[in-house]
Amino acid sequence: MRLARVGEFILIEGIKRNMANKYPPQVIEGIGDDCAVLCPSAEKDLIITTDTLVENIHFNTHWMDYYQIGGRAMAASLSDIAAMAGEPLGALLACSLPANRQREEFDLLLKGITTLGERYRCPLIGGDITRSVRGLFINITVIGEVDRGRALRRSNAKLGDEIWVTGWLGDSRAGLEYLRHKPSLNKEIVAPVIDRFLQPVPRIEEARYLCERVMINSMIDISDGLSSDLRHICQASRVGAEITCSLLPISSGAKTLAKNQGISPYDWALNGGEDFELCLTAEKGVLDYIVKDFEETFRLPITKIGIIVAGQDILLVEEEGRKYLLEPRGYNHFSRK
Repeated sequence: MRLARVGEFILIEGIKRNMANKYPPQVIEGIGDDCAVLCPSAEKDLIITTDTLVENIHFNTHWMDYYQIGGRAMAASLSDIAAMAGEPLGALLACSLPANRQREEFDLLLKGITTLGERYRCPLIGGDITRSVRGLFINITVIGEVDRGRALRRSNAKLGDEIWVTGWLGDSRAGLEYLRHKPSLNKEIVAPVIDRFLQPVPRIEEARYLCERVMINSMIDISDGLSSDLRHICQASRVGAEITCSLLPISSGAKTLAKNQGISPYDWALNGGEDFELCLTAEKGVLDYIVKDFEETFRLPITKIGIIVAGQDILLVEEEGRKYLLEPRGYNHFSRK
């Protein structure tokens, strides 16, 4: 049934029923009033983030179903909460879509959002639904909390800090390129990178694990690409960085796809974006003793890739020791490329 025949308020009532009895104790009032009402835990700071996804810019319904689109939208905002080592409390959904879209499509979109939200204890607590003239627009605002004064920021990287990343870099871009070009490759080899693009995982639990065990100085999620997001840390902390190219964690699937496309996998690892992994800095040796337990707990690598240095540039160090200036070439909405 088309949304034009369903109407806004029936959709909202359905969301309200779906969220019944799923709110954490900090949410006093959720969907159903003019505002949600929250009561933060004692000795906690609130953290708030928002992300917008636009059809044919962030996603394409030829490659993704509505469930996957919803999950990606929620993952993008939850990833920002992870970057500050926070705990999500609830999310606001603002969604605009054409009236000729089907009710079943909206229900799948909502299911993708709420399924990932429930996994990380982040129910929908409010929002807005409107008609668009063309295309689907999704905005998700997530409210979270963190121990007072303990929110991790980009601005505290120290000289001599080691730079670490979780997971594999470039997988999401590799998955996107597969969906765009559909090369003739062994599906078993490339399936993991396709999943990484279609169903990204915010590192909420991984961030909390790290911060409970060691002193992390700065952290950011890799949404625009390592070259751009590490730049944000360096600019905010007024430092530079050196990245060792051979240390970048790149999966076999990404390498296979890059070779097929005639592209260096390092380009995807540095500039691909939407991996939603964590990039963090900590004093030398601090993370060494928890690497094995981290990788066994999450079945996910955590890799030291470089060091924070004086200056303002990010340098890429090749195996021969040669150093090159690494320009921020990650995703930029208003770039002319």
